[in-house]
Amino acid sequence: MKFEFIDAQKAHFPVDFMCQQLGVSRSRYYAWKDRPEAERHKKDSVLAEVVTQVQVHSHRPGHRRSGDHGLPGDLGCSPENDEHDGEDPAVISKNFSATWEARYQAEREGYRILLAQDPFEDWERSRKPEWAAEEQLFMALEILYARKNVPEARSFLQKGQQIAERILAERKLESEVCRGGFPLNLARLLRTQAYISALLAEKVSFDAGLLRRAADMNEEWCRAYSGRQWDSQVQAYYLAAVRLCLIAGDLGRARELLTTKKSFKWHEEEHRLWKQWVDGPRTRKDGWVEFDAYFDRLRDPNLKTDIFLEKGVLRLELGVLRHRFLEGDESGGWPRVFDMIVA
Repeated sequence: MKFEFIDAQKAHFPVDFMCQQLGVSRSRYYAWKDRPEAERHKKDSVLAEVVTQVQVHSHRPGHRRSGDHGLPGDLGCSPENDEHDGEDPAVISKNFSATWEARYQAEREGYRILLAQDPFEDWERSRKPEWAAEEQLFMALEILYARKNVPEARSFLQKGQQIAERILAERKLESEVCRGGFPLNLARLLRTQAYISALLAEKVSFDAGLLRRAADMNEEWCRAYSGRQWDSQVQAYYLAAVRLCLIAGDLGRARELLTTKKSFKWHEEEHRLWKQWVDGPRTRKDGWVEFDAYFDRLRDPNLKTDIFLEKGVLRLELGVLRHRFLEGDESGGWPRVFDMIVA
């Protein structure tokens, strides 16, 4: 089960990092990976049955399952509400709740192993602490998307918060201790800290200062590139800076970033959406078909994208922005955001 977990998460985290965290060797993982597919996936029939059972009971888009009374704490599902009937633009076309629930059931052993580990046990030798902080956030989100075990998700968030605070206090960053470290790791850490804090506070409200600092670091790093070096990765991180400004509520800074004359040929759709966001007001009544279509694709837990899109965090950010566009305030809170992502 550990190898299945590593395989499922490898788009988010380095394989060697996850092997270290789960106490397995890379060679054993790759040996498992090289086995015949039939042998590797001998549990598929069991998982398929779980998915089928979940799908049978899953609710239609925008609605809770009959008899589902929610989860402890405000981070779970929102209550069933008739406002989702009819032409409400908050209802999107696809429902991924069954997929998220089945994934949780298949990977729950990996979650428990990671949750039981002391993140500071090997702290002095750790060269990638930022990965550990971000990993806690992603684990918590996957549990929350599955609408399962909110206390477990909160535990991941609390661990992530502790790791982030210690990294910042000790200035222990991969980019500062490892020659191959990514220079934007501090920006990623500040973003992680802002999102974890908002989730723990159970308010869709963020530390704008942290997000603006992260956005400025992204923009500064991207600014140095042009021509052929202005590639998919650089464009993705530049647009990440725009999203951070929008989430921070700094429309002016987002508009300023979007005045660049550089091409976004690798990410034209997202660039066009944020231009529309800053160029003119839109109302819930009018809807936003282009954004809904983009969000609908990125919500898919099985989506395979350009790795630089960071779909783990992009999914959350799009949910927050869609909630802000439709509600205009914190109405419904995190449960409403998660409903939009999963429904």
